[in-house]
Amino acid sequence: MISIVLLSQIISGCASNKNKEQSNPDLPIDEIGAVVVAPREFIIKDDMYSAEILVGVKKTSVDPTIYLTYQSPFYEEYEEDGETKYRLLKNGDYEEVPVDKDGKGIYKTACLSHGDFNYGGLIHYELESGDIWLPFESHYIVGSTGFNVTGPDAYVIYRGEENLINVSVSGYPLEMINVSIDHGSISPAEFGKFKVIVNGDYDKVVVSIAINTGDGVKELGEQEFVVRDR
Repeated sequence: MISIVLLSQIISGCASNKNKEQSNPDLPIDEIGAVVVAPREFIIKDDMYSAEILVGVKKTSVDPTIYLTYQSPFYEEYEEDGETKYRLLKNGDYEEVPVDKDGKGIYKTACLSHGDFNYGGLIHYELESGDIWLPFESHYIVGSTGFNVTGPDAYVIYRGEENLINVSVSGYPLEMINVSIDHGSISPAEFGKFKVIVNGDYDKVVVSIAINTGDGVKELGEQEFVVRDR
């Protein structure tokens, strides 16, 4: 999931610095860009949700302070001198997000309950030309991951033939899914399908499903297939 923060206020601040003929402006314009906030928006219960919160300013002398809350509204929006500006709510329950050496806010939280979670807040820069407050909002979903593994003939694999089975895991794309089999071979075929070949005198085989979470491999479960001769 990609979140792009409005940059007009920072660019305005840079221009103001330039007009003042400062030899070392706080935020060089050519170092501003947008970055990915969160790699995934669907999280398995009891896993960790992580996100990078960043306006895209790198290698500058200015570090932001990032305020985050789950209480909506996340900030106050108001008009001043014909411009839209932002500020923290007086009674807002904010936490400060740790900022790394590159100026990225690194937010992590344990996902202990199911639900759809929305959060947001403000990124604060203190410049010589004045304070800048930039809004951000994002969300993620916590649920129990279900998976589905089926063949063209229910849960039957035919011995010595190429069997196409369907594999899907809710909330995760195909490239993050690991599929293995205890006997025989299994390999990707067309989208969402895997080719299974079983030789040998087996009465049944077991297909195992796991996902790459970014923090390692998480086992989801197994599906048993009966092996028959056609």
